[in-house]
Amino acid sequence: MRHLILLRMNSTVDTDHLARVFGFVPPALLRQAAAFQLGEGLVAGRISPHALRYRGARRWTREGGADVPATWASPGG
Repeated sequence: MRHLILLRMNSTVDTDHLARVFGFVPPALLRQAAAFQLGEGLVAGRISPHALRYRGARRWTREGGADVPATWASPGG
């Protein structure tokens, strides 16, 4: 079984394609992807026994990485 984690998607052509590839996800649920807000998405497959729309909560922790210099990614950095 395939897995699907879907965030906002505005293209009906793309959601129609996903409906064909992920036949176990109700097409009506996929069409809702255009209306997803920040923190919302859709999960289906082994990650969830039934396809469902979810809304994530706010972060509990401070975002890390601010103390890492950006030069780590430069060539020779």
